[in-house]
Amino acid sequence: AVLGGIGLAIIILVFPPIYGEGYNTIKLLLAGNEDAIFQRSFFYGEGSNTLALIIFLFCIIVIKPVASALTLGSGGSGGIFAPSLFMGGLSGYLFAATNNYLLPGSISTSNFTLVGMCGVMSGVLHAPLTAIFLIAEITGGYTLFVPLMLVSAISFTTIMYFEKHSLYTKNLVESGDLIDGKTSELESLSDDALIEMINSKGMGDLIVLDADGNLANRDELIQALMDDAAAMLAIIENFKNSSDSFILYFDYDDTEIDEESTRKIIEHANFMQDNPSLSLRLEGHADERGTREYNLALGENRALSVKEVLSLYNLDDRILVVSYGEESPILVGSNEMAWEENRRVEFSYY
Repeated sequence: AVLGGIGLAIIILVFPPIYGEGYNTIKLLLAGNEDAIFQRSFFYGEGSNTLALIIFLFCIIVIKPVASALTLGSGGSGGIFAPSLFMGGLSGYLFAATNNYLLPGSISTSNFTLVGMCGVMSGVLHAPLTAIFLIAEITGGYTLFVPLMLVSAISFTTIMYFEKHSLYTKNLVESGDLIDGKTSELESLSDDALIEMINSKGMGDLIVLDADGNLANRDELIQALMDDAAAMLAIIENFKNSSDSFILYFDYDDTEIDEESTRKIIEHANFMQDNPSLSLRLEGHADERGTREYNLALGENRALSVKEVLSLYNLDDRILVVSYGEESPILVGSNEMAWEENRRVEFSYY
């Protein structure tokens, strides 16, 4: 953790825009205030040097994954939504700035910043429509609607060729924990993948191979995984019935964890330690006030605050953070009662 913290500190010292969610950097690029990006860095004063700006942004894009790895590896928390917008915005701006520097003519760097945000968000989250309308809302109009549709469609089609599941759902599929009782994913697995999954569940003694070394009891192994999932469901249901801690509520525009919430989170930490085969999905939500972009980030930050407490129990690799923003209210309405119900983080095991 110390080495990771030192490495991260050095990166932030050289490239300050990497610190935080990156929204401020995006705002500066959209406003055409590139000079401010170099503030508090060793390159202050180079804002008028286009080549220096291009190199600086390129280095940030390359080093950002390293910084994220150091953060997570050192026990910190990280999200998906905000980094997607940050990396997409920087990539779009970098493309436009490089084009303007090398080729005659000029294209809008702010437009490409927005389109880049849309493209990366569509691909990473597998949410093409959300990406289109979110960026359209940021611009306050539909001037870029057609380019946003094209980029979002291309991004989504491309990522689907290489990865059929988003970062939010990939862990669910790969784990083989069939919370909904569906067997299609298991049945589509190869024998080697099925054997690997059985071994990961500690049920390797059930594997039977024929004389040629091929799997001889595939159906039995699939049924064993389904039975294991059913048993886990029963354990989760018993815990849910005996606890009031499956939803945490937050104050307006707040992400802080109070003493009562901490007690509830510790209950879940103990439960996860008692059931090491279970993983947890933290679903962050917000009320309807604020922009869709802001509420998605707010929901994610609330879930990350919960994850930060759970991380003290070395559970990071078993926790998935998801944000629904304002899109999944418990109670529909524009009043304080509805808002209080919708400012929450839900615990969902799989």
